[in-house]
Amino acid sequence: MNYADRLHAAVERCGNAALIGIDPHLAMLPEEFAVARDSSATRRDRAQAMGDFCVELLDLAAGRVPIVKPQSAFFEIFGADGALQWERVVAHAHTKDLLVIGDVKRGDIASTAGAVYFNM
Repeated sequence: MNYADRLHAAVERCGNAALIGIDPHLAMLPEEFAVARDSSATRRDRAQAMGDFCVELLDLAAGRVPIVKPQSAFFEIFGADGALQWERVVAHAHTKDLLVIGDVKRGDIASTAGAVYFNM
C-alpha cells in the first residue's frame, strides 16, 4: 500500500485529517516529567522523561488523529540518548496505527534554531 492510500485509510478511520505536532519544549512539560529539564540529572534520564511524555501523548492521540509529527531537534539536544527516544516515540506511534511525519527541519523558527546539543 502506498503512502497516499495509507493516509486516506487513516483519515477515514479517525474521521478527520488532523495532525498533532510534537514539540516537547522542556520548560513546558508537565511536572511529572520535570526531570527532563533538570540539568543535574543524567542525559539519559532527561531524554527518557521527555520520551515518556511523548509516549503518553501518543496513547491519548491514538484513534483520535491519524498523523503525528515529532520535531527531531527536541530529541537531538540529548545526543544519542535523545535519538534513542526519537526511535522509541516513532515505533510507539506505529504500534498505535499512527502515521508519522518526521519534522526534521532546522532554523525555520526560534525553537528549532535554538535547539542545540547538550554536552553532558
